Amino acid sequence: MQPVEKFILIHGTFLFALGVALALFNTAYFGTAYAVEDGVLEWLTVLTLASISAITTRRLWCGFGHFNIRQKLVLAALALLAAFGALEEISWGQRLFGITSPEFFLQNNAQVETNIHNLIINDINFNKTVFAKGILIIFLLYLGVITPLCRRSPRLRAIADSWAVPLPKTYHIVGYLVIIAAVEGLINLKPDEVFRRGELTEFAVPLLVALNIIFPRNQQVFEPWKDRSVPESQTHHKNSLAGP
Repeated sequence: MQPVEKFILIHGTFLFALGVALALFNTAYFGTAYAVEDGVLEWLTVLTLASISAITTRRLWCGFGHFNIRQKLVLAALALLAAFGALEEISWGQRLFGITSPEFFLQNNAQVETNIHNLIINDINFNKTVFAKGILIIFLLYLGVITPLCRRSPRLRAIADSWAVPLPKTYHIVGYLVIIAAVEGLINLKPDEVFRRGELTEFAVPLLVALNIIFPRNQQVFEPWKDRSVPESQTHHKNSLAGP
């Protein structure tokens, strides 16, 4: 595990565990301070999504001559989706610049903000009906079908690599399950509803997705311009001996 990867995992786990503890034992503080709108969790989510977009864009740029057309399309899609998510979280700059929402969003947005995921049109809640269910289906296919098949079949793993599909490490899979169990299980089973518990999921899942995409099991696919035949530490040592 790389140092940056370990740093993000440790601190992210701490913040998530703290959120779970507060949701269970200090519900009022959790809902009014820790998971508050525009609070630390939400801004960390924006930073996480923006980082995914920036790093994926950098990979696409640096490895443009190395990637095939399928890999380029997947990387571009990941970068755009992450950027879309970050802009949705800050309501496309509205919160940063104090812009008033257009009339359409004032009438059809649950938070009267300029974003799509909080729209409610004809009793259809986009967040619950479109985004939540859509993301759930994607994760079920990704973790329940694609990942197990790729781990068992070198041929299927090669196909996934040819499409630049970031395959999860074991701790990624465990992390997704822990988040679901803690938020949708442990916290959701409390007799009293925990206000804004969904914010904890919205923070933890993107953070784990970032680790999954930036440090996947098949990371060599995403940085083909690097020679991984020699460990980085040895390369650094040789460069030091070579002098300026």
